[in-house]
Amino acid sequence: MTTNQNDEKLTQKLRGNLASLQLISRKTAAELMDVHPNHIDALIARGDLTAVHLGSRCKRIPMESIRKFLSHHVNG
Repeated sequence: MTTNQNDEKLTQKLRGNLASLQLISRKTAAELMDVHPNHIDALIARGDLTAVHLGSRCKRIPMESIRKFLSHHVNG
């Protein structure tokens, strides 16, 4: 397999992973969890939620992070 084919295969894999990654804003996360957006920031700061930084001011929270947090704290 050539380097170009390897690059294309990796690009396709990354696109698939990114397409399946559902990112939501901190405001939407706060609405889903029925908390203030500042509480979402606090959860991110202490590592209870993960965030993807898109630029210097834009954060998005993966839905999977919300699901894990809620399943651990609601059922635990």
